[in-house]
Amino acid sequence: MKQIEKFETKDLWLTSALTILLNIPPEYRIQDGQIIFIFPKTDALYKAIGEYNAGVCLPAYTYAQITKRLRSEMLTRKKRGQI
Repeated sequence: MKQIEKFETKDLWLTSALTILLNIPPEYRIQDGQIIFIFPKTDALYKAIGEYNAGVCLPAYTYAQITKRLRSEMLTRKKRGQI
């Protein structure tokens, strides 16, 4: 069975954009007291990262709401020490 490779980032802003562009939420992991956001490595992921770095237009309200939700989730998991 082939294991799916993972892309990991600590960047909340990138994670918010990827969540919108890929329409999938990230997985989470705690490492050294910091939250790591995890997405499966796919061609769509790399395309979305390229679009983000090129300044893709995202709906401002959606981007703000997802960023708030992810930050809240991040702080809650960090506080509880959940993986």
